[in-house]
This record gives sequence, C-alpha cells and structure tokens, in this order.
Amino acid sequence: MTGFAFASVSGFAAAHVAADTHIPDGKIWVTKDGSKDGPPAGDTVRKFDCGDIDVQTGKLNESSGHFDIVFDDHDGKDRTIVDGAEWHFDKDKHADQQVIFQIDGKELIAKMEDKGFHPQDDGWHMDLNFNNGRVVEFILEDNCESEHGGGGGESNAPVPVQQQAPPPPVVKGTTTQAPKAAVVPQTGADAPFLTGLLLMSAGSGALGFARRLRRRGR
Repeated sequence: MTGFAFASVSGFAAAHVAADTHIPDGKIWVTKDGSKDGPPAGDTVRKFDCGDIDVQTGKLNESSGHFDIVFDDHDGKDRTIVDGAEWHFDKDKHADQQVIFQIDGKELIAKMEDKGFHPQDDGWHMDLNFNNGRVVEFILEDNCESEHGGGGGESNAPVPVQQQAPPPPVVKGTTTQAPKAAVVPQTGADAPFLTGLLLMSAGSGALGFARRLRRRGR
C-alpha cells in the first residue's frame, strides 16, 4: 500500500465499555475516532462525517492480518480503493476493546475522487473485507471537504483583478494632433534650375531677334 495516509495505532488505550455490555470475541466494528461506542446493534451501518475512523475489536486470536477497503456503489462492481491494509492486535492489552487501525476519512474520499468515482445520495458506501472473511460496512457522508477541496462548496478565494495601464499624462496648453502625411522633400536646386531654363529661353529669343535686325540693316 503506497501513497495513502493510514496510521496503525496498535496498542491504543481505548476506554472500557459499560460493565453490562458484552463484546463477543472476534467482533470487529468501526467508530468515530476516540469514541467509546461498542459494536452497533443488529445490522446497523454507521455513518461518519469528516475525520478519522477507528477500526476496533474485542478479543482476537490473531495478532495481525490485513483487509481491503472497498467502495460499493451498488452497481454490482465493487471497487477496491486500498489493497492489503495491515492491522495489529496487542494480546498483552487487557481491555474489552482495542483500536487496531485508523482510517483517514478525508484522504479516503480524495482517493476515490481521483479514480473518478461518485457517491450515492447518502454518501460513500464502504466495506472492510478482512482476509479471514469478516466484513464491516460503514458510510462516509459527502458533506465534508476532501483533501482536494471537494464536497460541493464554492471557493472563497479572492478573484484577482486585472490591472489596467494608466492613461498617458496630459500636458496643459498642448493638443494631440494626428500625424501628418509624409511629404517627399524637394532639393535646393529645383528653383535655380527652373529660373535658368527661363533665362536661357529668353536669351535665345533675344539673340534671334537681334540677328534678324542685322540682316535688315544690310
């Protein structure tokens, strides 16, 4: 068994049950962690909320063994969640009941959620199947928060606010103008060149006129 937080509490000093209560030898049951309750009457299946669950027993002939934790979703296909959890019974302890194993309810739910399983209306129906044939049933309520934040509650974490960039500063006395269209620059030789052409044309005309006058004067 790897990656699952179970704590074996062999030798846990549980309190004695009432003097008029007889626990049959070999009886195994589950209680809320620290509870002094003995086995439930009849075929009652106990229901638990968040927290640890104690696997308790009366006197056992065995000092150790193992069991599987199985999710029974009542569709005929039991799912083994934990395979081969080891329990220990201390025969030297003279007590009417003894805790032989402890189950972390939150982590058990988280493990089932990781596998994609879903509870029934009244919770997660679980079986402890012991290697000697014993079966212990219990129900985990679905109103508690698992290790992954399950349980149907909404998250109270603050929602981050996206920061917007501040507008550029405005300088008094100035206005924002659209960019001017690009203009191809003219060279400094453009004006003299045109003037020269005009002078050359005028000079040519004057020269021609003077030649005509000379011919007439002859």
